[in-house]
Amino acid sequence: MNLSHVKVVAEEIEGILEDYISGKMPENNFFKEYTESLDRFEEMIEGELYWPLNLIVPTNSNSERAWKESMISMYKQQVLELEENLDSGEESYTENLSTSERKSLCKDAIKRIKNQVQDITIKTWIEDNLVENVFFEFLTADGKSKLGNYRDLYVTPILKESFLLSALSGVFVRPRFTFQQILSAIKDTFGDSQCFWAKCSEVDGAVANVKVDTIFEGSAFDQIDQIAWIERTEGQEVQWGNCYLLLMPFDYKWMLKISNNFQELKIEIHGDEEHLITFTKTLNEYIENA
Repeated sequence: MNLSHVKVVAEEIEGILEDYISGKMPENNFFKEYTESLDRFEEMIEGELYWPLNLIVPTNSNSERAWKESMISMYKQQVLELEENLDSGEESYTENLSTSERKSLCKDAIKRIKNQVQDITIKTWIEDNLVENVFFEFLTADGKSKLGNYRDLYVTPILKESFLLSALSGVFVRPRFTFQQILSAIKDTFGDSQCFWAKCSEVDGAVANVKVDTIFEGSAFDQIDQIAWIERTEGQEVQWGNCYLLLMPFDYKWMLKISNNFQELKIEIHGDEEHLITFTKTLNEYIENA
């Protein structure tokens, strides 16, 4: 690769773009000159163009047909690889199971089928009660929680979608309580009943996703690592739609809601007013006695 030639063509492309933006170059000339220069640049770098260089003018490589042909080619290659190994003679994990191993799996399957039905039941309840069209709605038309009422517990801005950058830049608001204190106050107020975590997201304003998995043993209150999901989910992954991590009991009487819209992180507690008053008092006592 001749780096000096690459830089010359890159500067040429920059000039063409600037002339088009300023109105000095008419669109017909821009299409022709930009395409010719970009083709030379792409040939020089022997790699993929950075976004959005290859999207500005229509070409054979960025057409819908080209995308479909690329996908077909990729899947054909995968099919060929599978066909080559089709008659390899290797036995699968299932085919190699001994009787004792199979019976052990059967015991696990009895638990898991119950888990699956339970998870489907929870997912259905959330979709029926907390989703309207393709968006999650936790409040009624008059601004009250669908579970009675709610309290804002914590809110902080998020800088450039990064929790670490927010903390190091000083914009992250320091909470007056620990997460464990919130969970302890919930247990003291609402009881240490069986609960579940639900991971919810609004993907690109097109679909409301709900993921529930109650596979874990013991109490959901001990699964505080679940909170990591809310910070590990990247904006691009959900097309910058809202993300919600919910902790709820199986009777759906209350809800701890942690939300992230990639600009702001927020924590709320939902439930009936009487219990929320008790919860607030209990949490304050934990904070004062810490």
